[in-house]
Amino acid sequence: MLVATNPTFGQRLRTLREEAGLTQQQLADRAGMTKGAISRIEADKRSPIWETVISLARALGVPVGAFDVEPPEGEADEPEPPEEPLAPRRRGKK
Repeated sequence: MLVATNPTFGQRLRTLREEAGLTQQQLADRAGMTKGAISRIEADKRSPIWETVISLARALGVPVGAFDVEPPEGEADEPEPPEEPLAPRRRGKK
């Protein structure tokens, strides 16, 4: 039985780069990065920081949501209930 898995960030980056018709070097140049950094991200050996995600999205001409990788069915975090509001502090008399 085949189990569908969601792509990793690196796999998604590679797909978007290839769809844009760019080499790793071309994407690196556009994003202000090195080819090695692009290679490590695509190989999932490095996780990008948010600023890098933004640079990659701009270089590819896609919204950052294009990198969205949803967790497999049933593995999503359950939303936490809202916290109870804090009661106002009472100030004691001096």
